[in-house]
Amino acid sequence: VPYRSDARMGLNHQMSSLSCAMNEAAALGRSFVLPAEICTAAGHNRGGACIPFDELFDVALLSSFVPVRLANATGDPGSGVT
Repeated sequence: VPYRSDARMGLNHQMSSLSCAMNEAAALGRSFVLPAEICTAAGHNRGGACIPFDELFDVALLSSFVPVRLANATGDPGSGVT
């Protein structure tokens, strides 16, 4: 899972990575596959926690910029990604 290593980083690092990935998806005309959850390690942001991505962000609003897909719980984006 490409996002797994980001869990050791702080939330700001993850947001920066996701912002870059979203812009790359838009520039390439591709769908932006998001992690099902945003997780942080125990040393960051008040301890380890995993929060569903769609509880942190307005996925419909992101979809107005680039096609968005949430990965399933196993991190597999599934089929149909363009």
